Amino acid sequence: MEYSQETHELIERMCRNIEDKNLILDKPKAEELILQTYDLFNLDRPKNIMWCIDIFDDVYVKSAMSTMSARSTMSARSTMSARSARSTMSTMSAMSAMSARSAWLAGSAMSARLAGSARLAGSALDYDFDYFIVEHEYIRNRAFNPGDEPNENDYKYLEYCELLMQAKEAGLGYRTEYGNTLYLVPTPIVRLNEDTPPQFHSDQLPAIEWRDGKKFYALDGVILKKDLWDKILSGTMTFSEIMAIEISDQRTVALKYNPEAILKEGSELIHKDNRSNELYLIKGKTINEELEHDEIYFLKMTCPTGRVFIEGVPPEEAKKNPNATDMQALLCGLTPSEYQLMTLES
Repeated sequence: MEYSQETHELIERMCRNIEDKNLILDKPKAEELILQTYDLFNLDRPKNIMWCIDIFDDVYVKSAMSTMSARSTMSARSTMSARSARSTMSTMSAMSAMSARSAWLAGSAMSARLAGSARLAGSALDYDFDYFIVEHEYIRNRAFNPGDEPNENDYKYLEYCELLMQAKEAGLGYRTEYGNTLYLVPTPIVRLNEDTPPQFHSDQLPAIEWRDGKKFYALDGVILKKDLWDKILSGTMTFSEIMAIEISDQRTVALKYNPEAILKEGSELIHKDNRSNELYLIKGKTINEELEHDEIYFLKMTCPTGRVFIEGVPPEEAKKNPNATDMQALLCGLTPSEYQLMTLES
């Protein structure tokens, strides 16, 4: 079932907010918007407001821990929820919309939950924006639940989420309350790749950063210390250096960005075609002992953008047919003739 144009625009709005690298923090506007969530549920506004640098600020952490909230350190899910929603909403059925509403929007219980949300400690403003999307679609697309009409709690929830949305657009990312003081943290700059779902990634700048606070580096969703991030991107790592990395995900990323490392371990070129595919064999080398294989076959591929990729080839197939073109077809899940019809590999 298709979702409404209004819901599509809401998802796009969330995406723009996440991907805005030039967001200017408007503190007065953000403060007023978050305080209006208290007014919405007839709650007293906190007497004091204090801004913190990031969610790792000692003051913020202590206040969040004091109110026993686990949400104080949740950033990954919240920063990716809008872009993930593109694929989520495209496959949403009436059943999922109905079950989400039943779980989260049940009469007076929802009012109580929302009132409590205004005082949540350590909450990312967009933590529940996936439910914002579901509720938004529920109200606007009556084909989801014909005969089950929205009630005042549904509309109040949308009003609440809209206030949070506007506060986030003003640069506010997190909030926690303790001792009648509201502690606020700006939203970080987040850089993502184009995968589905998107992953934290940048080979130029921190993938997550607060302007005057913490910075986190990542490649393809793998968080790295800056010195390792720099070293991986240098493209000069040896295979031994890569194998010495303790965390497997980091080893995988390091190998991806240093594809020549394996080929420099005494590899022999077996076959090269006219499509920039090269088949290599490594045997009798240290890498064979480390990987516990007497013969290792690798295909080196250069894509049209100039990026070089290395991928292992099943040894039994390479032994039978040591042809770079045919091995590339095999890795693509194609027959050799189907692969030959391709005009451009990506």
